[in-house]
Amino acid sequence: MTLTARAGAYDGRILGTATETFLILGAEPQNRPVTFTFPSVRITEGSRVCFTMSARIPVGVSLFFGTSATSGGCTTVIETEGTTPPLDTFRRNGVDLVITGQDTLIVAPGESIQAAIDAASVGDTVNVDPGTYTENIHLRSGIDVVGAGYNRTILRGLGNTNVVTAIGISDTRMEGFKITRSGDGSFAGVNIVGGSVQFNNNWIAGNKNGVRISGGSSAIIRNNLIQANGDPDDGLLDYGVLSLSSTPLIANNLIHSNSGAGLYFAWAASTGAQVLNNTVADNTDDGIWCYNGANVTIKNNIFTRNSAGITASHGAVPLISFNDVWGNRWLNYNPQSGGLAAAGPGDISVDPRFDTAASPPYLLQAVSPCINAGDPNPLYNDRDGTRNDQGAFGGPSGMQAGLGSIVTTGFLFNNIGKIPTSEITRTGARAGLANVDASTASALYIYPHQDAPFGGNLWIHGLFGSSDNSVRYYRIYVAAWSGSTPPALADFQPITDPLSKIRYSIGPGGIVTATMENIGPDSNGMYLRTEAGYWTYPDLKIVWNTLAVPNGRYDLICKAYTAALVEVPLPANTLSRITLWVNNEPVTATINNVRNRFGVEIPECGVVPLASSTENLQFDFTASHPSGFLRDYALTVSYGRNHSGGTIAADQYVGVHDSTPPVWSGVTGIVSNTAPAHASGALLPWTSCAYEFRLSAWARTTDGFSHLYYATFGDHYSLNLTSLLPTSCVADLDGDGDVDGADLAIFASQFGRTNCIISLP
Repeated sequence: MTLTARAGAYDGRILGTATETFLILGAEPQNRPVTFTFPSVRITEGSRVCFTMSARIPVGVSLFFGTSATSGGCTTVIETEGTTPPLDTFRRNGVDLVITGQDTLIVAPGESIQAAIDAASVGDTVNVDPGTYTENIHLRSGIDVVGAGYNRTILRGLGNTNVVTAIGISDTRMEGFKITRSGDGSFAGVNIVGGSVQFNNNWIAGNKNGVRISGGSSAIIRNNLIQANGDPDDGLLDYGVLSLSSTPLIANNLIHSNSGAGLYFAWAASTGAQVLNNTVADNTDDGIWCYNGANVTIKNNIFTRNSAGITASHGAVPLISFNDVWGNRWLNYNPQSGGLAAAGPGDISVDPRFDTAASPPYLLQAVSPCINAGDPNPLYNDRDGTRNDQGAFGGPSGMQAGLGSIVTTGFLFNNIGKIPTSEITRTGARAGLANVDASTASALYIYPHQDAPFGGNLWIHGLFGSSDNSVRYYRIYVAAWSGSTPPALADFQPITDPLSKIRYSIGPGGIVTATMENIGPDSNGMYLRTEAGYWTYPDLKIVWNTLAVPNGRYDLICKAYTAALVEVPLPANTLSRITLWVNNEPVTATINNVRNRFGVEIPECGVVPLASSTENLQFDFTASHPSGFLRDYALTVSYGRNHSGGTIAADQYVGVHDSTPPVWSGVTGIVSNTAPAHASGALLPWTSCAYEFRLSAWARTTDGFSHLYYATFGDHYSLNLTSLLPTSCVADLDGDGDVDGADLAIFASQFGRTNCIISLP
């Protein structure tokens, strides 16, 4: 049975559809009550809803919708079989209709955010639809306010005071907004007094000051874009973030292009504030200024192209370590009036190498010296488990491209390791990353799904929608394809690999502590949702050990559950189910034999006599992957004490063999001559020395961070570059030190040739 809800009339906009399947046995008439559970459906009070019902039943079976005087019924409900207005009304009171649901406090354009906050109860979330809202708001403790994303939900202040005010607020977060247009004077886009409110994933721009914190607050300001605040014409110093006598955690924010200072901390009561993994750039005044005893912890940040990088004055002694402070217009470190500002442990001063073409701005290039340059303590590790990258995109809660809420309701897989799912699920034309030239081997380039399999331990990330407040637990399910046929829902089984994360909490004085917690599976086989709060890898859903499953193609889905372990129906979206190739097969790299210019195999570890520095040698080798997932191979030369002699032969998948993805198995038993490499300059001339010929081959298999499987094979010989001397044994044609039948065979094979180049052992 399928029930469809439409707005206004039988042919109105579909609000939602629900289907229930059941079995009726026996010939006698039976009553079967059916409950239809819809996804969240928004309707306006007093509006008309039309329900249409359809049934799929076996041929020859009759199904009747009966009416009963005792069933209750609704006198305002009309049951009809008509299809055109006016609808016939001969069946009245035949439907006993009970509509249940939860008030999710959704605010639409034209409605008031403040009114929804005022009407909410502790524990509620006010969800704000995309649109522009012109008002100033005051937050309340225990009530979250979530927009649809910083570039979709715009909170535009009235221009007369603070746009958002939080006085003594705790257990509250605000995220997913652009916050703009505060009043002049000391007003701000966000004004926090006391409490421990959280502001995450917002764009705070176009205000007199971006964020103002005071009154002993231990607020968390995380993953925000704080940009273009301040008035360059008022002659006053404005701020991206201003904190007075408070101990906030300022983490993973991009604070740039403000007219004034990026951050300012004042008074001894600020000791304990932490500024971690921010990128502070292109502000007209100081990157950060600590004043009068504000001994702030400043760690893992990038300060560049500000007036001064780090300023400390009037007795302030900030705790400075593992920052990149470079290229500021006046000074990188600026001590004033008894303050102490100097490079601390782990600090560097080099160009951070921003990727100017990337979005959002200030992403690090793959060659940036800020990568893996932060504090090596594992507490500060990046989302992928590697050492901390300095700046806003590093650390356990690193900013990601695309701030704000991605979906309102539902679930999506957003990353496998560092690879966006938009690259993994792509079909048809391959993404630009697949066409990166091999010369950029220092960068991590990943091929799309059909070109590269996954293997090893996969860090699978995903997000629930900002409106899915009832989701407390989840499971990730997996099922294998059968040839070219995708799995049915009945085929999926839960992944039960263990998962742990570090949880951060704010204690007295704003000190952050970390504890390792088990995320799952618990005794019920469930995993704990950790997107809210301050966790390492908050969107990491599972670490899947693919070595425990056969190689092949797999689909993954996610199911959500309430605190009572009741499944939460979630609407499907394009990234709620992903397909991955899994392949953990090794590659093969073998030098089968080495031959001299006559094609005669040279014994292992043999001495090879050469008449010239470019004499041709022949290499028979194999570099292959059994399933066609070879990335590249190279046959290289080294001699003496780690001298590189160049490359004899090399080939790669990208740009050469990727016209018919994904299959490129490599080569088996191919013979490569050194003469072309000598002629092109890829191979240096021979010299008399010990040589190693090394074949290396890589598979395209990735765990989302790097390529996993490779093989190498080394062969060693001594090359002896000689000249024609009276004592030379001219008859030893194969150079083995003996004149024997092998030399006679070589002579016979060459007998009758003219214009030969004579070479001697």
